Amino acid sequence: MKKVITTVFFCLITLAVFGQQKKEPKYLYKIASEVPGGSLWHKTLMEVSRELMEKTNGEVGIRVYAGGIMGSQDAVIDKMKIGQIQGATFSNTGMQSIYKDFGIVGFPLTLRDQGEYDYLVEKKGKFFEDEFRKRGYKFLCWTETGPIYIYSKKQVNTIPALQNSKPYILPGDIISEMLFKELKTTPIPVQISDILTSLKTGQIDTVFSPPYALLAMQWTPSVTYATDFIITFMVGSVMVDAKMFESMPKEYQELMEKLFREKIDVLKYNVRRDNAAAQDALRKSGIKFIEVPKDQSDAFYEIGEKASKQLIEKYGFSNELYQEVKMLMTEYRKNKK
Repeated sequence: MKKVITTVFFCLITLAVFGQQKKEPKYLYKIASEVPGGSLWHKTLMEVSRELMEKTNGEVGIRVYAGGIMGSQDAVIDKMKIGQIQGATFSNTGMQSIYKDFGIVGFPLTLRDQGEYDYLVEKKGKFFEDEFRKRGYKFLCWTETGPIYIYSKKQVNTIPALQNSKPYILPGDIISEMLFKELKTTPIPVQISDILTSLKTGQIDTVFSPPYALLAMQWTPSVTYATDFIITFMVGSVMVDAKMFESMPKEYQELMEKLFREKIDVLKYNVRRDNAAAQDALRKSGIKFIEVPKDQSDAFYEIGEKASKQLIEKYGFSNELYQEVKMLMTEYRKNKK
């Protein structure tokens, strides 16, 4: 009998210990992301999760659903609304779906270099973060993929050349659609997963991408020219459900926000470094870099502004915010000289 009691007691203790080890965090954030599993992005998110678990005694954790398995940005937003997930890494498109006027940040040819993007975040970042909070999202940090350049099978460094090319457009991208309309260019709708095949078959011959993404997506062998001219910036964020975030003790809130900002800042530095290295790699691979003539760059900027005004008129983007962003960019360029 003593042996039976001892065995039962031992089993109960073992189960209790095992249960504690497997206990879910009190605050578990299921976060959807389009980044590939095992990528630097994914590793950074998991690093944040590990430190959160350690510094909160297992009370706060993150479970990342990588590789886009949770669906499109709109699908992710729907899942957040019903509580299926509690956060996500968002692109321009997703952020615009939540707060329409954020789309102004991605208006064509509005931001012309990395410094302008940094200046905009410095001056208007808090404003945007507050707007997302009004809509139920806690903004944890800014992210970026980098500057968008033109890569093509033939030279595309003038407006006539672009008009004679076969660029792609992602379905539902109203900002690019308006730019192409003003450029009098007919883009070909292609899902991002089909771009490589479309390049190989000749269905399209012109893509828009950050340098590192061009390499990562294996589009490089299908292009011959790189146009050294920034069209826009691909930016994003990590946001979580505001109610859940604010239900945590204050010290957990501060820790979580601090970890995300610090870790993603390091990641952003690496992204910028990798984009610069990718440009060098593209040059070494034989891709020809071409400049946009001054008269053509002026024409591109003029068309970009026309497209922006049409977006405001047709889709109701805030003209007041657009003018403020333009003023900040003018201010930055003036101080830069």
